[in-house]
Amino acid sequence: MALSVKCHPEMAGAGIEYAWGKIKYNFRAQNSAEGKAKDGLAVEERLRQLIQSPDCIPVQRIWKYERRTRDYMRLYLEINRKILVGEMSLEDISFKKLETMRKVYTTHRNIAEIERSFIQED
Repeated sequence: MALSVKCHPEMAGAGIEYAWGKIKYNFRAQNSAEGKAKDGLAVEERLRQLIQSPDCIPVQRIWKYERRTRDYMRLYLEINRKILVGEMSLEDISFKKLETMRKVYTTHRNIAEIERSFIQED
């Protein structure tokens, strides 16, 4: 069982927060005022039907959520490493910086950017 970091929903095990976000989005789209009056089902029952629906969240979407979660986990490990070796400080971290770094690290083909300090060693 994977442990999740508090206050970081983007890292919650296997992308579960992304999946719940998608379910809530779908539920809100189907839960209009006219829908409530039309079907007469309780909120819990409508939610249960939505979750059990085979097209609620396709498997490919779940894989994307898992991949994004792993990307963030790798990113935070790399940031921790950079802080420990003095390449970065906590003051350097902002949301914009995190997203930029995530894009760089998810390419994983840009070894010159990812391992700059290692490549530049003599």
